[in-house]
Amino acid sequence: MKDEHAPHVLLDVRQQWEVQKASIPGSTHIPLTDLLDHIDELSKDGKIVVYCHHGVRSMNACFFYVN
Repeated sequence: MKDEHAPHVLLDVRQQWEVQKASIPGSTHIPLTDLLDHIDELSKDGKIVVYCHHGVRSMNACFFYVN
């Protein structure tokens, strides 16, 4: 998506201390615990790729966004 310049958001739902250890440049950081308060800030013009450390928080974030 990035190489094709397709509209997308790379959403990091990890905690701040995890982001400080490692992050992907260009990603948007919203911790899962704050996602519901900031969900309207995410663009609906493209795909949202959600990631965390093991996949559990990113899966939960997808449920929040869809519902």
